[in-house]
Amino acid sequence: MRRPILLILVVQILLGLVYAASTPPFEASDEISHFPVVRALATTGRLPVQVPGLKTPWAQEGSQPPLYYAVGAALTGWLDTSDFAKQAEVNPFAKLGVPDTADNINLVRHHPNQRPWQGGALTAVYLIRLLSILMATGTVYATYRLAGTAFPRRPRLALLAAALAAFNPMYLFISASVNNDNLAILMTSVALWLLIADLMSVAPGPRWRSTILLGIVMSMAALSKLSGAVLLPVSALVVTISAWRQRSWRVWVLRGATLVAIVLALTGWWFARNLNLYGELFGINRMSIIAGPRPPGFHLSNLWDERIGFWYSYWGVFGGFTLVAPRWHLLLMTVLAVLAVIGLLVLLLRSVTVSGGRTRWSVHVTLLLFLALSLAGVVNWTLKTMASQGRLMFGGIAPISLYLALGLLAWVPLRHRRAVVGTGSVFLAASAAFIAFTTIAPAYRPPTPISVRAAAELITHPVNVAFGPYIHLVGYDLTQADVLPGGTVDLTLYWLTVEALESEYSVFVHGTDETELLQAQGDSDPGGGLQPTSTWPVGRVIVDKHRVFVPKSVYAPSQLRLDVGLYDYATGERLPTSEGDAHTIGYVSVLPPTVMGGLPNETRIDFDGKMRLVGYKLGQRVLSPGDSLDLTLWWEALVSMDRDYVVFAHLVRPPDEVWAQQDQMPQGGAARTSTLRAGERVEDRYHLKLPPNAPPGAYFLEIGVYDKATQLRLPVNSSDKGVILGRVRVEQKTD
Repeated sequence: MRRPILLILVVQILLGLVYAASTPPFEASDEISHFPVVRALATTGRLPVQVPGLKTPWAQEGSQPPLYYAVGAALTGWLDTSDFAKQAEVNPFAKLGVPDTADNINLVRHHPNQRPWQGGALTAVYLIRLLSILMATGTVYATYRLAGTAFPRRPRLALLAAALAAFNPMYLFISASVNNDNLAILMTSVALWLLIADLMSVAPGPRWRSTILLGIVMSMAALSKLSGAVLLPVSALVVTISAWRQRSWRVWVLRGATLVAIVLALTGWWFARNLNLYGELFGINRMSIIAGPRPPGFHLSNLWDERIGFWYSYWGVFGGFTLVAPRWHLLLMTVLAVLAVIGLLVLLLRSVTVSGGRTRWSVHVTLLLFLALSLAGVVNWTLKTMASQGRLMFGGIAPISLYLALGLLAWVPLRHRRAVVGTGSVFLAASAAFIAFTTIAPAYRPPTPISVRAAAELITHPVNVAFGPYIHLVGYDLTQADVLPGGTVDLTLYWLTVEALESEYSVFVHGTDETELLQAQGDSDPGGGLQPTSTWPVGRVIVDKHRVFVPKSVYAPSQLRLDVGLYDYATGERLPTSEGDAHTIGYVSVLPPTVMGGLPNETRIDFDGKMRLVGYKLGQRVLSPGDSLDLTLWWEALVSMDRDYVVFAHLVRPPDEVWAQQDQMPQGGAARTSTLRAGERVEDRYHLKLPPNAPPGAYFLEIGVYDKATQLRLPVNSSDKGVILGRVRVEQKTD
């Protein structure tokens, strides 16, 4: 079996290099925070000290154990990484945590003219990535040896377990990044291999060599990531089982004392440091504060709602939780996992011992205890902060892959297992490569600049608007004429540079309604965040696509004027045009949902669980002093009410001047709330008349409900303040 596992390891390294090349620097999960810890150690020789409220480049990762970062610092300390701040300039429009977003998936601004081999921070990142890939190679081999040790007569099982670990796209993605998980996973996998080998051994006595080696590996795991400490109770169980089999308390004391002594000698300083600095052994509370705690009242039942994302992120959610592996891959891995679980249950029910009696119950108890404790640790951490990611279980990727392989092979007859394992391994590797080339790499590839002639053939609306002395808008495409609230507007801008740019300018697209209020906005660096203006070639046209979200709260029907412009994000200063500081490219009509059979401006505003505002309509949105605003509300009774409630409608000039008001029971008392049945809807009309001396300006429409008898308002989201539905503009009449 040496040749097949060697082939798996070689392919895993090659795929790791592919994933490293496909993912730009600092786009891998938390890499932008892990690398500064390496840099701090390399430049100062000291570990970060975590202070809540103090912004640092390493964020919460400065609380992590130091071993991985120390190894990375030793590898790259000779490099000048002072350009890190420039290379890791944050994309201010990054849409973190928004899977399958159309733009701004990138965490940082990338400059294509920078090359890793030119030295500096990028070289350091890729060197550490290469080291991490080799750590993953060690993990895959440890998985193979773990399975082979537990099931010595099942060589195909060991190969399939190794392939499931090696060709998991999410693990390839993490292993091709600067992340302390990589060393922690390696040390944990090796430790489990050693523990299972210990259980399978019949050698008498304290087994000094294996005990000392196990103590060193466990210490390295704990110094790589806090999750490595899970090995301590698991190793205690193994030592106890070993001593029990030998009927020797002396062996138990000697081995236990040796392990404790080694772990304390190698890791004690780290835990003492945490206790001294933070008043806690692990520093996990300080880490969660810096990472950002969950909102109050978040419980285990709430965590269950995140199970799908947790599961998917074990198999393939990349970047800042912005890129998702193809659905077929996620579905396939889900189906395989279900089949594996059924296969394991079948084996359990049959009480099959598949390795000639050498695989004992203690092996499964050990591995399952480790997985249970690891899962408990992940759950505890994700209850503290927003970190519900399946990849956090990669510390157990070796036993997880083993059990997946064991359950899947339960379905396969012995004579077909060689072919199934070989074919399955090839398929897994090919799928991982396909995902790298079709999902990850293209997502970070900026649009290619085109010639002026080529642009002229694409542009549907040619213009020539100068923005400052360097940039011209030479055309745009806006093909849609209308949109529903909650929809999107897609447009393409064509930019031409006449001189080289050193500054970075961002693009804004604003949708302003008839009342001159901004209702929709889309800001981004050009090229969906991937084409900073400093990279634009002179004389070439940049094809810049934008998607602007129209909020559900936008009043319909209305019309949005679309204005585009360029500005310096740091200062907010806009580039001037001949028309001012923006150019109008067109108009889009916001259609009412009634065109789809619904109520106008549908809402779901719940008033204390008793009644709900489900829609509204305004007669006009631009008024003059003395005019009346016609308002229609649609109410739905949520329960049968025993009281009569009054609705108030106010036209308010900020901050709190009420200039028009009408209070009434629904339909002027014809539909008293005490007569409504649960689920019944009523249409309710109001006329808000402005006085002749109403000053011009923007007013907001406030709606609320109160008890006729007590005058107490029904709360909305625990507040007894009214709900703002929208705004109108009051203008002086002109002759």
